[in-house]
Amino acid sequence: MDEKKVFFKVKSALMMKDEYVIERHKNASFTPSAKFNDMIIESDEKFRSAVLTFIDDVLTDEWAVRFTPFTDEKFDVRIFCNSDDDFKAIKKVILERLPNENFHSFIKEGSVSDIGNLW
Repeated sequence: MDEKKVFFKVKSALMMKDEYVIERHKNASFTPSAKFNDMIIESDEKFRSAVLTFIDDVLTDEWAVRFTPFTDEKFDVRIFCNSDDDFKAIKKVILERLPNENFHSFIKEGSVSDIGNLW
């Protein structure tokens, strides 16, 4: 039986700063502050609400996008999809729906099955 992978189609990350950490653990994980948690929720929602339904309208295949900070002001956009045409369609929607964002690069990471630890 095939297991269906469950994931957020649009996810963001933020630059880590010491002020966002309440406690660091031996396994390199950390307990984030409430401020950091709120910032992640706001960031996810900003990107998700801008692009989610618009990409779903153009693609029927599986896809996912992760906005990863390159600097405090620029994001790398990591796109998971099945074809170069899908990649171009997703990139077009993102650029049209988020014209005021400063993106550093758009990277095709592979298909949704490649998300693994990158998510």
